[in-house]
Amino acid sequence: MKNQQNAMNIQVDNMQNSMLTNYKAKQGGFTLVTVLILSSLASILVLSSLRDNVNQERLSGNYQKKLNARLVSEQGVFDYIAAAQAYIANNPSSTLAELTAALAAQESGTGALAGTQYSVTPTVDGGELILASDGNRFEGLNRLRARIAITPGGATSPFADAVVGCDGVGLGGGGKIDSFDSSDPTFSGGADVSTINPGADVDVSSGSSGNAILVDGDINSTGDINLGTSVVSGNLHANGSITIATGSLVERVGGNVLAGKNFTITDGIIGGYVRVNEDAKLVRSDITNTAQVLPDILYGGTYTPGGMTKDYTTSEFNVHPHVSKVKEYDPDAALLPDYDKTDPAINCDHLSIESKVDVIDNVPGTLYELGTESSSVFTFTESNYSTKAKYTTAGDNRVFSSVQASVLGEVLPVIKMSKLYLGADAHAVISGDVTLYLTGDFTLTGGSKMTILEGSSLTLITKGKVSVNAGSAIVAEKFGFTDGSNGKAPRPVMSIYSSYSDTGTNRGIILDGAGEFYAAIYAPLTNIELGAGTTLLGAMRGKTVKVDGGAKIRHDNVLTKSNGGGGSSSTPVISFVGFQY
Repeated sequence: MKNQQNAMNIQVDNMQNSMLTNYKAKQGGFTLVTVLILSSLASILVLSSLRDNVNQERLSGNYQKKLNARLVSEQGVFDYIAAAQAYIANNPSSTLAELTAALAAQESGTGALAGTQYSVTPTVDGGELILASDGNRFEGLNRLRARIAITPGGATSPFADAVVGCDGVGLGGGGKIDSFDSSDPTFSGGADVSTINPGADVDVSSGSSGNAILVDGDINSTGDINLGTSVVSGNLHANGSITIATGSLVERVGGNVLAGKNFTITDGIIGGYVRVNEDAKLVRSDITNTAQVLPDILYGGTYTPGGMTKDYTTSEFNVHPHVSKVKEYDPDAALLPDYDKTDPAINCDHLSIESKVDVIDNVPGTLYELGTESSSVFTFTESNYSTKAKYTTAGDNRVFSSVQASVLGEVLPVIKMSKLYLGADAHAVISGDVTLYLTGDFTLTGGSKMTILEGSSLTLITKGKVSVNAGSAIVAEKFGFTDGSNGKAPRPVMSIYSSYSDTGTNRGIILDGAGEFYAAIYAPLTNIELGAGTTLLGAMRGKTVKVDGGAKIRHDNVLTKSNGGGGSSSTPVISFVGFQY
């Protein structure tokens, strides 16, 4: 019995030991699993941290590259500005197009850091230069758009534009305004039309369908522009509103439209972009925006669509563009000490023509007269006299002696006359640099003719009216400037300076049926009328300018190099307007 009890005790002990062993084994396995789980979690945390560190390092590197790209794109902008300043210091009369063409080599460069480069793309936006500068360093890229304003220097040529009507311009239907360069047969450029005094309009509305005016250049108005059915190859820029009337779905404006107030077009295509400070209305029209200066249109007021192929009603287009003003005369600015009275862009009569004429008028001398002369030949020579000889006889000669007088800042021999009237086939020949001063009228009529020989010039200064009409003509054998080889300053082969003052609609200069007529005309106090059958080669500045149907104007670009008796040009000013986003 006792042995059985011991055996049982031994079995119980064995069972307990076995259970304890199994328990310990199970407990050891659970610990191992726990350790493995904790190790895995730690590994995940470590790997996640490593991945975050790698991402942070990459982000930091990318940000550094992006920052470097931003800095080098800024360098591109400022390098371009510095080059532009150096260029215009030596070329103050350059246009924006000439500036960008001259700086083509400045459109790319490298930065101070290894791997940094920039590329600058310049575009002209109205009167501003937009510089799109792309900077990069390795994979880092950045584009920066900067707006640069260029203010022209003072005392530029009064003949820089084809037509300047200080108080307004009216262009009749069927005509054309374009340009050439008498010194450069390869020249290709525009012929601009502009006004100066505040609120002075440009009205091109008198053209009818099929009889529109073609303006190969820009129109800049300190008032409104009424384009009617006409076509302009360049830009329209007005401080007031711009209206384009019903026509046909052709390109009515080849460039941009910049309106200080409202813009309305009924039929037609705009080749550039549109910027309108107030309301825009486009009916059966389209904006092609050839240069892709986006967006196509910006307007600060309301937009009225009407059959457009594109939707411009969304908020991205309803943004005030802050169109800059066309330069104009400001009577308040005239009181400031740094106001430039010699700048023809803001002063219609920047030469103070009455005072210049009075200087000649006060010089003692005989006032000669050629009145109602017909069937005669006159020769005005550089030796300061004129001769008259009838076709039928060699007699009846008269000598007109000259006086020395200051003419627009240069002392010259001047023949003073009270009147010059040529009619019924009379013919005057200009040989040499001739200056005529008239207290009365200058008239060519009845088929009379005046010929300016090659190498010669005629400077006409008058207090009276100028009329060339009824089949008469002034013919220059060579256009442009004299070469100055005679010791005198080069001058336009034909120029007219008038101090005649108009009231109301009176006209001080009338060119009607005058054929092809070369002249640079400065008449800021009087109204100018160019009649049908006349082609003006040169340029004109008047109080108002009216061009009747069929008349043509061809601007001689060489006249932009003339200061017309004004002071020397000051250097244009380049200013940073801001970044464009």
